[in-house]
Amino acid sequence: MDVKTCRGFAAAGHRDPTSRLLKYGFCSRMYNLHITCKYIDIWLMSLDIISFHSFSCAKQCLKTINTRYLICLSSRQEAKMIVRTFNMSDSVNLFKTSISRHIVTASDEVGHLLFDSTIKAGTSDTIADDYVALYSGQAHYCLEGRGTARLGGALHNIGPGTLIAASLPNSVEIIAETDMRVCTILGNDSLPGQAVVRSLHEIVGTERDVFWGNGQSRRLLVRKDGLGFALCITFGNANTDSPLQYRNHFESCYYVSGSGEYVWDTNRHPIDTGEGTSTVFIMNRNDAHRMVVKDESICLSIFSPPIEGHESHNMSAGSSSSY
Repeated sequence: MDVKTCRGFAAAGHRDPTSRLLKYGFCSRMYNLHITCKYIDIWLMSLDIISFHSFSCAKQCLKTINTRYLICLSSRQEAKMIVRTFNMSDSVNLFKTSISRHIVTASDEVGHLLFDSTIKAGTSDTIADDYVALYSGQAHYCLEGRGTARLGGALHNIGPGTLIAASLPNSVEIIAETDMRVCTILGNDSLPGQAVVRSLHEIVGTERDVFWGNGQSRRLLVRKDGLGFALCITFGNANTDSPLQYRNHFESCYYVSGSGEYVWDTNRHPIDTGEGTSTVFIMNRNDAHRMVVKDESICLSIFSPPIEGHESHNMSAGSSSSY
């Protein structure tokens, strides 16, 4: 397959590369797509549905593949931890009328997007059509304010700690009674027709309320919920130092309260949640890191692919704890 052929596929708008990858003898597994044609990355990049890690070739056969959720290999140099604050993030039109900050972007290559939005009182809003066309799963977590959400024809009250999530063909409409701050996650690999309404307080003390190693992890979305990503509200105990590394998942941690710092390699960055800002740490290369908490912290932890929901860390292992 040559460059012209690859570009032809992209120009034709093909959204399902599986048959073409197999037709040309490409061998892959989820998160490890090994390719034998250096031009295939031109095609996949032009479709804007694949992220890239490092280029290599392999001869292993495809056993399982989900073409809506591939993180593949290319020849780019590996990046390290990405850090971004709310104030550094671009303003975008995620919703049809409300303005959002784009916290985790497609170029971060972690299999999900994250937005932090303000929906003004009296506003009724839905995800813009451009995003709906690209991402099959959406989840909205309310940080501040109150309103209602329409999902599947039913109305649900929402306030701080409430999650509303859906996958196509379902959609979510948010109707703000007061000014609302809502974090939205978009992703693919979701099962069709999923609808989840869940509050933080209802999972306290259940199997979704897990001591992760140095605090509680309240797991609003896990693999069995079918959205294609996991969302946990993670509490970090004060005055703790946790060496961590996620070898099987890509994680974004968006801190909305607390203080401390992340340390990795020879770098460090504060957990900044003061004066109307928040901080995200994006581990897009399965980065080993230390989560050092000074004042009790709360973050939104997003995992792609999703965790099962029972996982926890062993802080006495003597090295970075992983799952």
